[in-house]
Amino acid sequence: MGKKHQSTVRSYQPADEQETHDGDDTLTATPILPPFAYPPPFDSHLWEENPYTLQEEVSKLLECNRTAFNTQPPTFVNLQHGPEDPAHTVRWSPSGQLIATVSAGTADRSGMVIIHDRTPNSSGALPVVSNFEAPQDAIRGKKCATRLHVMDWARPGDTYLVVGGVAVYDEISAFCRVFIVEAATGRLMWQYGGGMGCSEDAELTTEQHLSFNWNSSILCFALGAPRGLPGKVLVFNVDSSRFPTKGENPVTAKADKVWLLGDYDDVSRVRWGPKGDLQDRLAVAVITRKRTGKLYIMDASTGVISQVYDQHQTPIAQLYWFPSRQWTPTSPVISPERICSLDTEGQLHVLSSHTLYGSVILTPHAIDDSVKQGETQLIVTVIDSPIKIFCLAAYGLRILTGHADGTVRCFGSFSGVELSTFRAHVPKTPIGSLDWTTNDQYIASLSTADAEQNRLCIWPSSIFETPAFENRFVPDDTVKRSILRTAISPEGTHLACAQRGGWVSITKMESGRVRGRKEATGFYHVDTRSSQVGAWSGVVSVSILGR
Repeated sequence: MGKKHQSTVRSYQPADEQETHDGDDTLTATPILPPFAYPPPFDSHLWEENPYTLQEEVSKLLECNRTAFNTQPPTFVNLQHGPEDPAHTVRWSPSGQLIATVSAGTADRSGMVIIHDRTPNSSGALPVVSNFEAPQDAIRGKKCATRLHVMDWARPGDTYLVVGGVAVYDEISAFCRVFIVEAATGRLMWQYGGGMGCSEDAELTTEQHLSFNWNSSILCFALGAPRGLPGKVLVFNVDSSRFPTKGENPVTAKADKVWLLGDYDDVSRVRWGPKGDLQDRLAVAVITRKRTGKLYIMDASTGVISQVYDQHQTPIAQLYWFPSRQWTPTSPVISPERICSLDTEGQLHVLSSHTLYGSVILTPHAIDDSVKQGETQLIVTVIDSPIKIFCLAAYGLRILTGHADGTVRCFGSFSGVELSTFRAHVPKTPIGSLDWTTNDQYIASLSTADAEQNRLCIWPSSIFETPAFENRFVPDDTVKRSILRTAISPEGTHLACAQRGGWVSITKMESGRVRGRKEATGFYHVDTRSSQVGAWSGVVSVSILGR
C-alpha cells in the first residue's frame, strides 16, 4: 500500500533535497524513538488499515522483516514552550535532524521559535538546540509584542529559517514583521519591518504567508491588506553572505519587487514552485470579495498570472506543490504533475500543474458537477470529517491529512483512496499541525487539545510501508497459491487465508514463524455455487466468526 518499487527506493529522492539526504534507507535507518512498551502499531487500537488490493509490483512488501526502525511506536514527546504560550506549528528541517516549533505569543510577550533535536531524551522531552523570541517594537510610543504565525526552512541544509508575524498595536492595527534566524544559535540575521529607527515601515496586514524558493536565494512574502485595498506579493533577494557576524545588527531588508493583486483580492497563502521548470513560478492563494478561494499561478519575475483556479467555495488555508523528481544527481529534474490546495471548509483539491484542472477532491460533503473542468477525469472521495491541515509525502505519492475529529489519515495522491487512519490523539479535537521529513522517515503531528498542549507525536513513516509486526505466519504451499485475504480467529490462535484457486488455509499461530509444516496448516477447497468443499472456485474474502 503506497510502497514504491524496491528497485528505485534507494536511489530516488526529491530534487530539492538532493544535498541533504543522509543516505539511510528508510527501513534500516537508525531509530530515534524508544522501543515499544506495548504491541506495535500493526496490533494496536491506535492504527487502522483499510482494505486494499495487493499488486504484483509491491509483492516484495511480504519479504520485509522486522527491524529496529519499522517497529518503533508512535511516541509523544514534550516541547519546551510555556503552558501560557503553547506551540501551534511544527516543521522538520530539510535533513530531518531538527524540529522547529512556533508559538504565537501573548498580549505582553512576543512569540517564540524553538529548534529541537529530533531524538528525545530520557525524560521524554526534545532537547533544545536554540530559540528565538521576536523583538518587541515601540509603535507610536507604545511597546508592542510581535505575534508569530508562519514559518519556512531555508533549503538545502539546516542553517536558517524564516518566521513571519505581526506587531500588534491594537485590535485594528497590526504591522507585518519577517525574521530570518540562524538555527544553530537562534541569532536574528535579517528582518523586514521594525528594527532600530523603524516603527511603521511595514504595511498594515490581515492575512500573511511566506515561502523560500528551492535554494533559498529568494524569499516571497504575501500579505493581505485591509478591506478595499489590494493584496501584495513582496519578493526579496536573500544573500546569506551579507548576514552579520556575532555582535552585529541584523540586515534590514527592503522588497526588491512588489506585485499588487486586484482590488479586494486578499492574499491567504503563497508557495514557490519546486526545482525545475516551475522554480520561477509562484502559487498565490487569494480571498475574493465574496470570500471564496482562488488560486493564481504567477511568474515571479514579471508578475504575469498565467493560470487561475476558482473552484474553492471558501478561502484557501493551505497550499503545497508536489515535489520534483530526480532519479540520480546527474539526471534531469522532472517537474511535478500536481499541486494541492485546502480550503477552510475542509475540502482538499489535487490539481494538475499543467492545466490547473482538478483531478482528486477530498470533501466532507457531496459536490456537484460544476467543479469538473475540461475532459479531466475527476475523482471525488467523500470523507466523514473535514480536513484541517495536510502535508505531502517526500515522493508525493501520499497525502497525510489531519482532521477535525482528531484523526490523522493517509490518502493516495492520485487515487484519492483512504489507506490508513491513525487515532492516537484526543478524539473530536482538531489536528493543528502536521509535517513529514523530506527523507521520508518520520512524521510529526500536533493536536489542538488542551490535554496535549506542547505534546508532539512522532512516528515512523514505515507505518505506511511495512507495518510493524512481531511475527510473520506463512501458510504452506503459498508458492502455488498466492494469498488474497486474511483473518485472525477471535482467540488469536489461528490465521485464515483466502488463496487463489478457491483454497482456504487455516494455520495455527505459534510464537515463531510457521513455514513448511504440514501438521500446522489445514487446506479447504470451496465451491461457491453449491457450498460444497472440493470443487473449483475463486475465494475472494474470508472471515472468522466469534462465539
